[in-house]
Amino acid sequence: MFQTFPSAQIQFLPLFGEKHLLWSMVEHDIHRPWFYVTVVNLYGDLDMRSMVMAGNEDSLQEILQSQQADCYVEGVMVATPGHVNGTARWQLEPLEKLVAYREKGGGSSLVYSITDGRTYVMGEQSLVRDDHPDQEMLYSTGMLRVCSSGSD
Repeated sequence: MFQTFPSAQIQFLPLFGEKHLLWSMVEHDIHRPWFYVTVVNLYGDLDMRSMVMAGNEDSLQEILQSQQADCYVEGVMVATPGHVNGTARWQLEPLEKLVAYREKGGGSSLVYSITDGRTYVMGEQSLVRDDHPDQEMLYSTGMLRVCSSGSD
């Protein structure tokens, strides 16, 4: 989840309609991974890219499910805190896949696979195994839409 403060709102003329608010900064104070998603919007021969910060897995899946021929996800990066990535700092890295493992009793784990082969586990390590009966692929690069356009 991200939060903002009224003093961070940027005042602007409603050139793009009233539905947008602009912020000079947002705050993220929950020390768990979040996603930086590149979205491509096609306008004729023009590709417009924007970056969407998704605060959790549900938000990432919502973005993936809303893809269309003229608006699609080009890539996903995951921002991980040091306690997840094994360093003393946050890192932003390209995500290859995200898998959820769930136990009937309520335990769960998320496995973040980075494109260079490293994996990060949040939750119960004992649940993470290939033969686990309740696992769900929440994201993989195979879910990205490959669309051709007139420019790059």
